[in-house]
Amino acid sequence: MYPKPDHHLPCPLFDEFSEFTILQQLEAIENSNNAVHVQSLLVKERILGPDDPETMRSIRSTGLDYARSGAFKWYINLWVHAISMQQLHLKPLDQNRLFHLQSFVSLFAILTNSDHKRKGNWVPVIYFEDLMCVFELCTGEMGVIIYRLNEADTCERKKHDSHLDQIAAIVMHLLASLTRLQTDFSPSQWYTVKMAVSRLVDMDPRASTGSTLLHLACSMTISASLRTEITDLLETGSDPCVGDHAANTPLHTLALNEEFSEHTVDALLSAGAKLDDGNNQGETFGSLMASRGQPLGQTVDTVSKSYLCAMPGC
Repeated sequence: MYPKPDHHLPCPLFDEFSEFTILQQLEAIENSNNAVHVQSLLVKERILGPDDPETMRSIRSTGLDYARSGAFKWYINLWVHAISMQQLHLKPLDQNRLFHLQSFVSLFAILTNSDHKRKGNWVPVIYFEDLMCVFELCTGEMGVIIYRLNEADTCERKKHDSHLDQIAAIVMHLLASLTRLQTDFSPSQWYTVKMAVSRLVDMDPRASTGSTLLHLACSMTISASLRTEITDLLETGSDPCVGDHAANTPLHTLALNEEFSEHTVDALLSAGAKLDDGNNQGETFGSLMASRGQPLGQTVDTVSKSYLCAMPGC
């Protein structure tokens, strides 16, 4: 009455999320409580359906239990499975998927936080494949959202613009986690990251304000945790001169951010950004800095003098 599926999910890097089909498979996992528990979830998923609230509630609850007990690998794999199922069965722009993806961001941020490590807290191993799998899920979700919004009418687009804003923030936080672990990755693994970021940049995702990912990386909300991510975006093709709907460039966004460093300014300028570009209000990076009581020459003392000479009064 409830036939077992004969297909496999497109993402999992693991085998434990395939429901058993013969007795020998069940006997092989009888000594693993985690594996047996997952099988019970798969049976519930098949009978109730992946779009049933109880199915996702059970998966979410079990995943959290794994995380609390320190079984982070099981937690990550289980939630990746949940997101994969949601992408197959739930409608695009579903808020539940964003919830699960945001939960991954919170987990990875904690596990890669240097302060957390310095305090001597136990930190589990973070697997490159896990981070990349979640990153690819997020970028895939972004692609779906961009497609749907491009096809939507004005009213529908306004309704769902926030989804793109949220997924863009999620992607940037995941990129921050990847960057923190760069020294732990092999050259080939980091090349994989760069190629994934390049594909992301090619999508040219824009927030409802017209902001690009580079604007977001320069924003007040997340740039405190971002240091080299701006360089990563620039190296993979992000345009430092592009403006949002108000003609604000990433430099304008950076000028409003109290957390920015001279390194980020220098990276933008080296990539072609211009200090004298004005927004729709005629404001430049220098004038915005001056409005905060921080003269440009004192604030950005590591930037080449050739750039500073382009600014009036410097």
